[in-house]
Amino acid sequence: MSNKIKEWRTLLQLSQSEFGKLLCGIPQRTIQSWELGERTPPKWVLGLTNTTR
Repeated sequence: MSNKIKEWRTLLQLSQSEFGKLLCGIPQRTIQSWELGERTPPKWVLGLTNTTR
């Protein structure tokens, strides 16, 4: 899961902070936690990553 978030963000060429703002103001630290596998993103975020491919 964490790889999908980072892959999607990288594909969009966004920083963690920019990506968080795009996702309704999610803090950069939360994005970082998702990418490191420390936290699980909500299902709606995972749903967005599935729609890009």
